[in-house]
Amino acid sequence: MIGKDSPVLSCSDTRVAFTDLVLGHKFSFSDHFGIEATFDIRIPDNHPEPTPHLTSTSIEAIIRTLTSCHHFSGNRSRRELITFGLCILLLLGLIMGSAWLPRSWNNSIFVLFTVFIAWLATTMFYEGFLYGRWELNALMNVIEELEIHQNHLDRNRGDRDSRI
Repeated sequence: MIGKDSPVLSCSDTRVAFTDLVLGHKFSFSDHFGIEATFDIRIPDNHPEPTPHLTSTSIEAIIRTLTSCHHFSGNRSRRELITFGLCILLLLGLIMGSAWLPRSWNNSIFVLFTVFIAWLATTMFYEGFLYGRWELNALMNVIEELEIHQNHLDRNRGDRDSRI
């Protein structure tokens, strides 16, 4: 719910970007131009000031959540790669079995099913291996950065406590 104490976002400037023409031609690089906008955030005087730093407790909660997401993503990636392997086995079976088709009218159904399985195998490989690995690496990178930040906070807190 937005109240009178909430920050207000307003657009102060806009312009169309990437309109340059290709050198020596009368057309631009793309038929989709970019839009560049500048936004201002106005914070009311009575708005409570947000804390600019993460606390050790909030970092621990975020790390636990991201670790859970990492495990879920790894399990999903494994399931997709298993599905890819099963599709490849099924495709091999379909290729070998195509030699024994009794009637020619079965061929079109057989080909459509083979195309579907090949599409599914390609999608599962892409999702499980390429995207799955990218997602796992991105999550691990954020977790490691948060752990480094938390260690830095703990070390600074220890230094501050030893001075007191």
